[in-house]
Amino acid sequence: MYGAILGDIIGEPYEFDGGDKTKDFPLFDDCPMFTDDTVMTVAVCDAVMKAGLDADESEMKSAIIQSMHRWGQKYPDAGYGGSFYQWLTSKSTEPYGSYGNGSAMRVSSIGWFFDTMERTREVARWSAEVTHNHPEGIKGAEATASVIWLARTGSTKEQIKEFVAKEFGYDLSRTIDEIRPDYCHDESCQRTVPEAISAFLEGESFEDVVRTAVSLGGDTDTLADIAAAMAEAYYDIPEELIFKCGYYTTKDMFSVFRRFDKLRIGRVDKHNLLRFKKAQESDFKNAVKELMAGCKRSHWMWYVFPQLKGLGLSDMSNFYGISGIAEAQAYLDDGLLGSRYKKLARLLLGLESDNAEEIFGQIDAIKLKSSMTLFDAVDPDNMLFNAVLNKFFNGERDRKTLELLKQ
Repeated sequence: MYGAILGDIIGEPYEFDGGDKTKDFPLFDDCPMFTDDTVMTVAVCDAVMKAGLDADESEMKSAIIQSMHRWGQKYPDAGYGGSFYQWLTSKSTEPYGSYGNGSAMRVSSIGWFFDTMERTREVARWSAEVTHNHPEGIKGAEATASVIWLARTGSTKEQIKEFVAKEFGYDLSRTIDEIRPDYCHDESCQRTVPEAISAFLEGESFEDVVRTAVSLGGDTDTLADIAAAMAEAYYDIPEELIFKCGYYTTKDMFSVFRRFDKLRIGRVDKHNLLRFKKAQESDFKNAVKELMAGCKRSHWMWYVFPQLKGLGLSDMSNFYGISGIAEAQAYLDDGLLGSRYKKLARLLLGLESDNAEEIFGQIDAIKLKSSMTLFDAVDPDNMLFNAVLNKFFNGERDRKTLELLKQ
């Protein structure tokens, strides 16, 4: 949900094609402000928590209707669409057949609350049907919540892409560069949700996903809201951005955030990959700088170029050791860790020197060889790791790593 709100705030200044369709823009303008996307995201989250996660259809829909009316009346000037504003300010609680992207932009919290895909889609459908009961409006909400659920439960982007294409029929074959030139402001689900999913799939980090979504132009706050909600479930949001999310909203919204944090189900991390992320928080930038300079100087090898458990005897080697193929695959599939590892592999290939000992020292050169051997074995189709082994070790693999993998 934080992702959705950040996407809304960051995208708001560029709505109605107000930007230059570029990824190069200030992340926050001089006067950051939230829109109806944030208000309704909070309203739906608040409703689900008050109704209870086990609420039936009638109870859940009633809570959502009441909550959207209540929050809408608190913030009447947040920029609602015309039909929704009429619904919001009238006594009617009947849906009005909308297929607008409002059903998708407000659904993000539902992707975090439930153990199963079935329940997630069910509640997402109910959240749409109270206003957006057109099939496309319902599909947009279900698709958005489904991607969030899949991302936080460990699915790869390729798996997510295949699921969305099969279940919802969205065309995700175009790249962002192919979409961008002819894309314009469109507030329908069918011309917002697929593009937001494409931005999520193509982005390489949380911030990059937001920038990619905004670069499309059009309804940028909603595009970024939906794409960033998905990115939150796949990547870590930097702490400073979480802080800004609270800073640029209101106290009553913040109280909903706090309750959401207590109830939501976190990302599945059965391999404790968080240990690598925590270790890299302070050292990854140092690793990049040192490798760009062609000389490793500080101590980060175990958690930046991890190896199989059993190759070392120290506490560090045991703690950061990869348990086997499954954990190594999960490491590569992780949005943050995998992209960082590949970034460093490309960096090494770009160095003038091909002497690993000159760059890493004798012991850490051996660790680099074993690490690249491991990940090349896990993902032989990725030629990056093979190329690093060819450049620095004449294509030779680490024998002990290969022996451990056979056990």
